[in-house]
Amino acid sequence: MPQKRRRSISEADRLLAESESWLDHAETVKKAKTKRKADNAAEESKRLARMAENRAVLAAPGERGDGNFYISFVQMGQGDCAIMTTPAGNTLMVDCGSDATESDREPYDPKVDGTDRSAAKSKKYLERIRGVIHHPRHLGRARQLDYLIFTHPNTDHYNKIDDGLYTGTVTDEKTGVRINTYLGIGVLYHSDETAAYSLQIGSDNLTGWLLQRMDDNPSLTRKVLLMHTVTRPSAPKKGKAVKKTTPGVLAAGSLDADNFEVDSLESAAEEANLAGITETIVSTVNGDEVASAATPTVGRLDARGGYVIHTETDCTVTLLAAGVHYNYRNDPSDFTNRGSVITLVEVFGKKILICGDGTTSTEQYIRYERLERATESDRVKNLAILQVGHHGSVTSSHHKFVAGANAEFVVVSTGYRVEKDSLPKGRIISRHRNVQNAAGRTAKDHEIGMWVSGSGTHYFLTPLPTAKVPLYTTGTNGSLCFKIDKATRALVFLNEEKKDGGE
Repeated sequence: MPQKRRRSISEADRLLAESESWLDHAETVKKAKTKRKADNAAEESKRLARMAENRAVLAAPGERGDGNFYISFVQMGQGDCAIMTTPAGNTLMVDCGSDATESDREPYDPKVDGTDRSAAKSKKYLERIRGVIHHPRHLGRARQLDYLIFTHPNTDHYNKIDDGLYTGTVTDEKTGVRINTYLGIGVLYHSDETAAYSLQIGSDNLTGWLLQRMDDNPSLTRKVLLMHTVTRPSAPKKGKAVKKTTPGVLAAGSLDADNFEVDSLESAAEEANLAGITETIVSTVNGDEVASAATPTVGRLDARGGYVIHTETDCTVTLLAAGVHYNYRNDPSDFTNRGSVITLVEVFGKKILICGDGTTSTEQYIRYERLERATESDRVKNLAILQVGHHGSVTSSHHKFVAGANAEFVVVSTGYRVEKDSLPKGRIISRHRNVQNAAGRTAKDHEIGMWVSGSGTHYFLTPLPTAKVPLYTTGTNGSLCFKIDKATRALVFLNEEKKDGGE
């Protein structure tokens, strides 16, 4: 039986078919994007409505929404958590985690707390951190946390978020099953893949847990990249950020009278490493390029390239870096830390900078104007509060960054005598102390715990008898709480204001 001759398709017909197929695909993608934008807009409207409802509860003096700005750096142990409230009553948390809760340091009385010492101390640890997070000046009677920022996926920065947002336990009337309840979350910002957050909560990973708290709405989980891709016209100059002691100063590793480690300056070779590079801007949210706005506008880049996440009268919150991966300064760290989100809060004319585990390379990135890299920025200079990067590790706090920041208050989130990473380092504490001394700042008596290197590694609890400066660690000074007063614009350290409820 003769075979049917297969009909040949001309090249023109084939190209036409491919073109039509591509047009169909492009139309499908266009419709999907249009629908996604409409869905996102609808969900954004709902989120803003929830924020408005959140602020509807009238505040008494000293409570969220009283017109003042409040921020607390929570004593987590070896971890990080900052919770703040804007003058209009919006709430924002940066990180919430700990790799060493140090619950054994909590007070224990068997007559009151029962015979299970470990359980009682763990309970008191959680009650203490929730006491700060849910204080009336912060979450109080809030129905949701408006903004959550995860600086990067290291567990000591996120693995206590469920504990921090816990609101109680209820019993299901039908099943009798007891169910934990949590605050909702308005929007989550992060700079890494969500899969990098490997914490397991029940049968769901962290992403699933968060999306449940956000009404299963993935459009409100926003991966932000604010960085440059860097190229060199030639091979990089050699230099390993070698330290060189200034003339007339004792060798690095020696101690001064207060157990502070003698600091040293960076070498010229490190600066040479920055020469000859070219940088191309990357600004995306969930993979889409971000537009700019002449004035601070939520969801847009400002005139200097920062990504604005909140704005109200007298208060703007901007992300300055997210996902930085180029090792500008040969910092002895990794991409995860280098890619930390850096958050700038500008309120009542004052600036607060929260650095996560950002490294000297991250600091180098934000020290210069994002759009004009040859120009040093004043954005991160003369701060009201600086939360030191990476818990006071030598990977962060470059001399030039610390000197420029010139912060009125310096906060280091650390544990107490935790040997795991031995933080903060004495050299870094000394670096910040020296800037405070040069500025003539003073503070009431307090202790600083730090690890000092020399012949071995030692932990010193230093009472600062001759160097009383506003430099604090959560490990030795507890949760650190501040207010910026709406009337006077003054920065108030609430720990020293007993009448104002400082922790």
